Formats: sequence, structure tokens, C-alpha cells
Amino acid sequence: GVQCPGWKKDEAGGEKPALVPLPFALNARFYTERRLLNRDVQISIEGADKSNLVFGSLTDAAAPTYIGEDLLRSGLAKTVGWSIEFSDRAPQLRLAEKAARDGRLGVWANYVAPANASVSSTESFTGKVIEIVTGDILSILPIAAGSAPPRRICLASVRAPRFGRGGAGDEPGAYDARENLRRKVIGRKVKVQVNYVRPPPADSKLPPAVHATVTRELVGKDDEDIAIGLISGGLVHVVRHRNDEERAENYEEYLELEKAAVEAKKGIHGNLEKFARRVNDLTAYDSKKRAKDMLDFFTRSGSIRGIIEHMSNGSRFKIFLPKESALIQLALKGARAPGSSRQGIAGSAPQPGEPFGDEALAFARENFLQREVEITVSSIDRAGAYLGNAYLVEGGKRSVDISKSLLEAGLATMHGSFYADSEPGGPALLEAMEGAKRAKKGLWATYVEPKIDAAPTAAAVAASREIRGKVVSINYGGQFSIHKEKGPSIDDIDAALAALSLDKSDAGRGIPLSSYKIGERVLVKSSGAWYRGKILAKNAPDNSLAVKFIDYGGEDTIPLTSCRRTPTGPAASTAPLAVDLALAGITMPVFGEDSCDYAAHLLGELISGKTVAGVISREADGVVYCEGANVAGVDVAKAMIRAGVARVARRKDAEARRAKEKYGEEEEAARGKHMGMWKYGDTYASDEDETEEVKARNAKRYG
Repeated sequence: GVQCPGWKKDEAGGEKPALVPLPFALNARFYTERRLLNRDVQISIEGADKSNLVFGSLTDAAAPTYIGEDLLRSGLAKTVGWSIEFSDRAPQLRLAEKAARDGRLGVWANYVAPANASVSSTESFTGKVIEIVTGDILSILPIAAGSAPPRRICLASVRAPRFGRGGAGDEPGAYDARENLRRKVIGRKVKVQVNYVRPPPADSKLPPAVHATVTRELVGKDDEDIAIGLISGGLVHVVRHRNDEERAENYEEYLELEKAAVEAKKGIHGNLEKFARRVNDLTAYDSKKRAKDMLDFFTRSGSIRGIIEHMSNGSRFKIFLPKESALIQLALKGARAPGSSRQGIAGSAPQPGEPFGDEALAFARENFLQREVEITVSSIDRAGAYLGNAYLVEGGKRSVDISKSLLEAGLATMHGSFYADSEPGGPALLEAMEGAKRAKKGLWATYVEPKIDAAPTAAAVAASREIRGKVVSINYGGQFSIHKEKGPSIDDIDAALAALSLDKSDAGRGIPLSSYKIGERVLVKSSGAWYRGKILAKNAPDNSLAVKFIDYGGEDTIPLTSCRRTPTGPAASTAPLAVDLALAGITMPVFGEDSCDYAAHLLGELISGKTVAGVISREADGVVYCEGANVAGVDVAKAMIRAGVARVARRKDAEARRAKEKYGEEEEAARGKHMGMWKYGDTYASDEDETEEVKARNAKRYG
């Protein structure tokens, strides 16, 4: 582990060059001769290199100290990284060398630290662990620093296997190292003792990397260095530092523990095949069908345990289910957090979020990220995300309702389609939101209760629910879009789009797919004309966007080259002109079902381009459900049921009961004649159109 300066051949010495001593070589030899020459010594053989050169130690019983340490402390030698591992005195040798280097003695007289050398630090603080990035990198929120942001801390002198990027696979043991650390410290208070700070490369914009020893408190025991458990289990490597590099305060113990783990073939030092993982990723763009196919399994499974791996915003998570080995996306059914801001990608400008979106995400990260949760799934949305509830698991039992926590903090609102009176736990969520509203928390800080006017007359109520407009598009499932008679003109929108000269302008071109956000308004070109649209989904393989036309209804997939960001002006500020309507209380074939095209064709023949009038029953997911929809006095729902392409909804709510009373006889007549969907008789269950949650409840109650 010790090497003194030697001799080299004189470059100007001709055919038989003389040996010339390197600086301090004679000093080192004189020092060694004075200490050991012609004296009795004890030799300990500790190893050999590949050339069979023996390495060991010489001990002079009459000397108070070991000569290797004295040479290093005097600056007459340097340590040798690979052979120092053979020595039992490795810690003392490194300390002796550091003392000489700091004092610029001997061979260190002209030493200048490299530009990228790590800098020693004595900083310390206490914080709460909010994220485990990898097995050796943690995100820690300082406790005594007020509103200071989380700090990324690297464990000193260790390196964990890395997760793959850009489609590359993970290094063996990456997940296991992170999971080991997560179970120990996530959400807990730790002490951080910074050992050194490593500056980033000159051409990098990254902040300096802070390397520290992190300890956690144990009841009735001394604080535990969390790196020790990782090293003992063979889950990380110990870094071999250069002679002049700073290192962890327990570095020598790390080396001994790693040596024992290697000998025992633990973890990454043994068979790597045991780290193989196969995960069914149901969050990718091309996995929507698989996610939908799994819906029935998840709804019937009841409560499922998982770990929150990632957060898109305060109420939308990616959750890993260990038992099912699946990664799913879950959106909270009872609460919606505002969208958070997003970093600019590939030179594009950052995208601002909704008010309190970043605060909601920070709250969720601090309290829920990488925590064990228990979830229930009730349905799935268009983007392939499951809708349901999530609860923290503490002590093996369900504890905190995440939706309720967000609502209590004033960082979320209840979904418009969430009916608190009919949902389990709904009243508690409503009370949580009302409490935040009264306390003026978060989103409700500037909220003012609307004034309650005198009760309107029955005629005024009926008039306020009436809707009338011209049909501009026909969709599946009995849905269609209209332009309301009283509202902005489509001519104004066309004029605003024409004024932008999108075909001649380069504004908005070249924006990468990753910078677009689902739900964002965009301008798209279809069939040679420009339209306003809203992004429904992103298709990375085809580099395209699934878009809904907000002024005409209907959906289409648009290449990214035919998409533009919406600039400020009338095109951005004017509300969508198309209102999506659906026939309330009845069901028609949706896309992919038998006779869906024929049903849409009949509906289009009856109402396309004509004025439809009706009464609003309810609104859900952006669709207005209309009762009594008629064209010049012709009841649209009755005509569809009479043709056998529609039926009364099999539900037990008031809307379905009214439809049963109004159209029941027409349905019986169509069924008797085996019209359309009744060709093979009645194959529909009594709760055919109920939500999956209601079906599961009925199955449990009635078998």
C-alpha cells in the first residue's frame, strides 16, 4: 500500500543511460536505511501481484511507529490504491498521506488539486426523506430551513446500480437497492453530514453533487449509517477514490464490509439472474387496450397494495403493484388537483401550470411519493388511467385518504362528476373541501361565496335548462355536437385563424411531441383547413396527436407536422363552440360494438345539419345529457328505439326511470319484432349500464 519515488533512465545517457533518482527518492531511501538497515525486523506477507512480487509489512520492534506511516506522513511516499487493500493498516496509511498532502510536504510540495476535485465540507443538517432516486441518491427536505426546496444528496463513497434510460435496461440490482433504502428511510427524519462536494463538468449546467453520510435514528441504539446496510447486503459498490480525493467518514468500514459481501457472494457480487424483473407496464401510450382489458380484474380485486412511483400532478400517480407485477396510472376519483408547471424540452419555453398546481404537487411528493398505498379501482378514462381511490398504508393498515388530505389542504377540488351523496366516503370528502373553503386555504384563498338570489320560478328553471342548436357532427353512442343558437359565430373563429396565416408562418413549428400536454388547446390542419382542437392523447411511435375538434366535434389523429401551439388572441380566448350532447336515459352502440356504424348513420339522417331542441338532464365528463331531444317535433330517442338501434338504459337512477316510462312501450315493440339489436332476443342484464363499482357491489350482494 506504500510506494516511494524511484529511479528513471537518463534520457541523454546514450546506449547505456544511467539511472537518475526522481525527486525525494534519495530522501526516502536514506530515511528507510536509517530506520531498518542491519536491524532485526518481523516480516508479514500479505499478498502478491500478477508478477508474483510479494507485498507485506516490515515491523521493527524497537520503533514506536510503522515505517510505512512515517514515510507517508513525511511526504516521502504515496499510497497505492490496489495493494493497500492487502494491508491491515489501510486507514492509518490514508490518514498519514492526507496529513502530508494538506501540509504540502515532500512529494506534495507543488501539489495543485484538479479543477474537478471534490471539496471537503463540514456542513450538516436534519431533514425528511421525500424521494429515493436510486440506491445512492436521496431527495431530502431540510426541516429547519423554512420553505427551502428539497436537496439532492448522494451517499458518500458508494455507487448503486443505475436505472436504464431511453429504452435501455436497468443495471442488475438497481430496483432492489432503491427498494431497500425506501423501506428504511422514506418519509423519515435523517441526519446529513456532508463529506465533500464534487463540482460538475465545465460544460454542464447541473448543480454541484453533494456527497454525505446519512444516518437514521434507531430506538435504544446508536444512529445507523444507511450506507452500511446497503454495502453489507451487496447492493452497492464502494468507490475506489484517488489518493487526493475526499471520502466518507466511515470509508474504511465500508471497504471491510464490501470485502465480506464479495466473499459471501451477496447481492450484485453473486448471481445476477436473481435481479431479473418483468413488469407489465400499463402506462405507456400503446398499452391502453391492455389497461382496459385489465379493468375487470382490478375492479373485482377490491383493495390492492402498491407503491407510488411517480406523480404527474397532485392527484394523478403511477403506481407499481408488486403482487401483480404491474405499473398502472391512477387518477383520484374524488379529487382533482390543478395541473403543475412543466420544464421546457429541447429549447422550448417552460409551460406554466394552473394556480396552486406546483404547491399541490409539492404537497403530494412530500407526503405520498414512494409510500405504500392501498387502492380501489372503479373505472378507466380515455387516456388509459384508472379512476379510483388511494389510501396510505401505515403499520400494515389503511390510514390516510389521499383525496381527503388534498381537499383539506385546499389543494384540490371535487370532480364535477363525483356525487358525494352516492359514493362511499363522499360526505367526508365534501366536508373536507368545505372546511378548506371556510378557512380560505390554497385554492380558496380568494374565493367569495356567491350571493343567493330569490328562488326562481318554475318557468324560469325550465327555461334555464332548455338547449337548442344546429347539429354539426355525429358521434357513436348516441352523441352529437351542436352550435348553440345564442353564442359566438363560427365565422369569427374562421376569421381569427385566417389572420394567423399558419401556412406561411413558421411560428410553433418544430415543437417536440414531449412538450405538448394532454388537454392542451392546439391548432391543427385537417383536409386542407385549420381548426382549433384539444389534445386527447400523444402517440410517440407515429409522432402524432389524438385531437378533438372543439368547434365542430369529432376526433382525429393529426401528424405533429400539422399541429401548432395556440398563440394569444381570439383563437385562444374564445370558448369552444361545439357543445357535446347525448340522448339521456337511453343507450346506443359505441365504437367497436355491433351495428355502431348503422346506428350512427340513422342518427345522422335524422338530425345532421338540423336544429335540435331539448332539456338538459345532467352533465358528465364534458357531455350534456339531453331529455326530449327533438327535430321539428320528432322525438329523436323514440325514433332510434323504434328502429332497434337504441334501448332504455339498464340503470336504477331517476333519469333511466323517466326514460323507461316514456319509451318502454316503443322498446317492447322493437324487441317483439326483433329489430336491430333485438335480432337474437334480449341479451342485456338488468344492470348492464351501471358503473363497474355498482356491478361489483351487486355481484357481492346477490351472488
